[in-house]
Amino acid sequence: HAVGVRTGAHALCFWQIDPRGISLWTDVRSGGAGVELGARSLTVCEVVSRQGRAGESAFAALHAFCRQMCPAGVKAPSQPVYGSNDWYWAYGKNSAATVLADAQHIADLSPTGANRPFAVIDDGWQPERGSGTQARTTTGLWDRGNDKFGDMADLAAQIRRAGARPGIWIRPLLAPTDAPDSSRLPRDRAILDPTVDAARAKIAADIARLRQWGYELIKHDYSTFDIFGRWGSTMGEALTRDGWTFAEGPKRTTAEVINDLYRTIRQAAGDTLIIGCNT
Repeated sequence: HAVGVRTGAHALCFWQIDPRGISLWTDVRSGGAGVELGARSLTVCEVVSRQGRAGESAFAALHAFCRQMCPAGVKAPSQPVYGSNDWYWAYGKNSAATVLADAQHIADLSPTGANRPFAVIDDGWQPERGSGTQARTTTGLWDRGNDKFGDMADLAAQIRRAGARPGIWIRPLLAPTDAPDSSRLPRDRAILDPTVDAARAKIAADIARLRQWGYELIKHDYSTFDIFGRWGSTMGEALTRDGWTFAEGPKRTTAEVINDLYRTIRQAAGDTLIIGCNT
């Protein structure tokens, strides 16, 4: 048997099983403060359940239940998505040369046919990660490649000529050094506040630029840590520290804010595939 909540909920939901039974926790705070709905009402979540059937495997049951939790019409890939991602061996010490070697290698290892593998460029291509830079990303600039990568649109075309499909990584909520104070998250000024129109417009422009360069898959990363200030392993039931909220004030739940951010990314990406990491 399975029980869950439908995707797109307006609260952050999790389940707990203990000697007293099964409990659903729904966090309807706005950041670390209580949400103030005013005159509006909030549909917190929609609980769904499914009875197990005699003789079916756990895999088949979960497959059917995942379809039940996810509403019809959600955009899904038409073919299996597979390939390489250079974070898992280069850890940011990458370049156009290593990317093209990866693309050729994964193309050589893959089956022939129309569904080509992806070669995804992870952290390391952005301007402040150039030669001699060992530090991780410090500012949210995504408008060009660094000296190790050169022209990012040309690199996407070269990946395609090698027989792979180009993909790329971005940390969309990281604030650039010239971001106005009004666009920054009150909890952490190094992060863009996704409730601010100007911040969302910048994120949409960054995502659209990657698509225009010719990247067919965008891996967006860090949204959970950037919003909450905690990794999942340290959240517990608290998720984030108490007392803070977004620039717009506590009028929407964090889940509503995140849904809006992800819609912004999805719309800006057009037909490009989206993969979330730490999301």
